[in-house]
Amino acid sequence: NFTYKLSEDTEMFADLIFANFAEKYPGSLTYEEFIADPRQANAENVLQDYGRFANYYRGAFGMRHRFGSRHEVSFNASAQYRDLIHPIFNFLDQDTRTFAGEFRYAYGGSKHRFTAGFTPQVTLTGGRRFEKLGGVRGPQAAHFDWVATNYGLFFEDEYDITPSLTISVGGRFDRSKRGN
Repeated sequence: NFTYKLSEDTEMFADLIFANFAEKYPGSLTYEEFIADPRQANAENVLQDYGRFANYYRGAFGMRHRFGSRHEVSFNASAQYRDLIHPIFNFLDQDTRTFAGEFRYAYGGSKHRFTAGFTPQVTLTGGRRFEKLGGVRGPQAAHFDWVATNYGLFFEDEYDITPSLTISVGGRFDRSKRGN
């Protein structure tokens, strides 16, 4: 992650993330079996290579600008990619790409604070399901693509009635659509 101050009132920020995970599923073990040998696994799960394996990438960029002492606007945009291999029962190979953003306005007075924003997001997923033959990928059994679109509007309004009592009111509206 990094932040760079362009001026006294403006900064930009970015982050990059990569994660690789490999989870092996040992299968059902009793507590006594696990305590006796925590590295053991159900033989069928080992033979079939049950697990979940993925590479995950994310990048984001944003800017924040302050107008005077009380107003601030910000935006950020991000992209994510996940390549998932899930070889249990069938062999699932799934690619997911997510693109998201946030636009935010904030007002900060001495006793009154207000924030409002908009958060769009779209996720594109492509998947292939293969038969599993002896623990390895067999012929393709299905192919699917789907799109998820999400939009959110939000606000929060806070007012300090006394130094120890604040009233806070907020709301959020989300719209989601799924399809292929």
